[in-house]
Amino acid sequence: MRILIAEDDPTFQRILAGLLRKWGHEPVVANDGHEAWTYLQSADGPRLVLLDWVMPGLNGLDVCRQIRSRATYGYTYIIILTAKSEPQDSVTALEAGSDDVVTKPFDHHELRARINTAQRILALEESLSLRAFYDHLTGLPNRTLLAERFPKDARAAIRNAEMLAVLYIDLDHFKMFNDNFGHPAGDAMLREITACLKNCAAETDTVARVGGDEFVCIAGVQTADAAAALATRMRIALDSGGPRSLSTASIGISLFPRDGDNVDLLLQSADAAMYEFKRRRLSNGFQFFNEEIGARYRSRLGLKTRLPGALRRKEFVVHYQPILRLSDLSVAGAEALIRWNDPVRGMIPPAEFIPVAEETGDIVEIGKWVLGQACRQAKHWAVGEETGFRVAVNISASQFSDSELMETVAEALAHTGAHASMLELEMTETALAGDLEKSAATMHALAKIGVRVALDDFGTGYSSFSYLANLPINTLKIDRSFLVGISSNDRRVLVLEAIVALAHKLGITVVAEGIEDADQLQAVRDAGCDEVQGFLFAKPGLPDGIHRMRGRAIPIEERISANPDHLAEDLASARAPG
Repeated sequence: MRILIAEDDPTFQRILAGLLRKWGHEPVVANDGHEAWTYLQSADGPRLVLLDWVMPGLNGLDVCRQIRSRATYGYTYIIILTAKSEPQDSVTALEAGSDDVVTKPFDHHELRARINTAQRILALEESLSLRAFYDHLTGLPNRTLLAERFPKDARAAIRNAEMLAVLYIDLDHFKMFNDNFGHPAGDAMLREITACLKNCAAETDTVARVGGDEFVCIAGVQTADAAAALATRMRIALDSGGPRSLSTASIGISLFPRDGDNVDLLLQSADAAMYEFKRRRLSNGFQFFNEEIGARYRSRLGLKTRLPGALRRKEFVVHYQPILRLSDLSVAGAEALIRWNDPVRGMIPPAEFIPVAEETGDIVEIGKWVLGQACRQAKHWAVGEETGFRVAVNISASQFSDSELMETVAEALAHTGAHASMLELEMTETALAGDLEKSAATMHALAKIGVRVALDDFGTGYSSFSYLANLPINTLKIDRSFLVGISSNDRRVLVLEAIVALAHKLGITVVAEGIEDADQLQAVRDAGCDEVQGFLFAKPGLPDGIHRMRGRAIPIEERISANPDHLAEDLASARAPG
């Protein structure tokens, strides 16, 4: 162990240095208090000091007080050496901040014992410091240490005419990876990602773990472009190869001093930018913070505050959008879509608050409520099993991986009296990604009790055809983004035809979502889709809208007219009760 000897007497210097070497330590000698203080200001300075009380210039107690007044997360153990022997002298030394007092002339055995005690205390302090300031899994600094280091980093940036880039890095779908492959695999991936991020960062940068699947890098940069280059390196490294490919990253960036002058504000701004990236799914892999993002983030925080009590306050409502058969535009079913009637902002769509519910952990209880409402409505419609009418309910990734999903579905059906064939659970490709065997087991269990399963948003995400071949899927829903601007002569129709043909060979019904104009309707009809859904026919609304639309079948030829703008009106009037 390196031990600082601050002693102006050469004889005592030689004696102490010799003893320390004999006991296996490395002595560092300072001739006075000023020299000792210089040593101790170094980041790797000695943590145990033998400090003479009486020295020229800066005496031992002055050095002791300066050590205790500095802001540091490493403890320095101080043993005062003094010829003073009065009891009050020891009290004075201890009040100045020393940990121990040894009187000259000293007994060698006593000094060695006191040094050994100091070593044990420092080892305990280091262990506690590691727990307090470092993440135990990755060894990275935690949020507390990040905050302690920031003022020094900020001063250095100002001195070097630099900016500080704060990169907030969130691993996409890590919870699903953990659930599917287990915590040991998740821990191994986090360690691998840690190594990856550290390889991308410079030695002077700080990489910290601030949450279960969240990391922060603080780097000194000359320009915003340099921050973007660092984010790009990290994104490419994280997205390529090994198990990392199962957990891509979303990165938000804030800049000091432009976006804030303290670490809390900069972290909040970078976090807001990261959520903006998730919302928009930008191709460049990162998002810089701006004021527009800040306003949305503050709104999101408001949602996060109000959401936990919304279910208890009965602020949620379920709307239904009809699903129509393309053969005659008769109603084949309806999709249940939750809305939040927030007392502050009014009706909020699910795309805005469902991600918040995922974050707060409220999604499972909200999902249970929607499932119960949908089953109750299906029973109320009492359409009969033979008609094939169904109510589709969206299931989040958290719900799908929930071990109580089957019990939740069975209870909803039993309590409402709805027949299982009336219920269709919609899940996205993302929810299924990872453990295909586990996903298949859950879906087979649903099929066994008669519940239908739909693969939602096909055409986005992984779009793996292995899902169609290996999973018991009843319905395939083509995502609206694939159909935007499509027409009969669009090359996408050929792709759609191939998907439909494959699905039909596997006995899967194909639904085209997001139909908003006659061109889209004609294109999906030409491709052979079975059913359609979209604003062209009806916006999501209260259950009465489905009642009005149920009735006689309308041949599609009558609906695709020269004036497609009136199609929805024609449909509504044709289905209105006479």
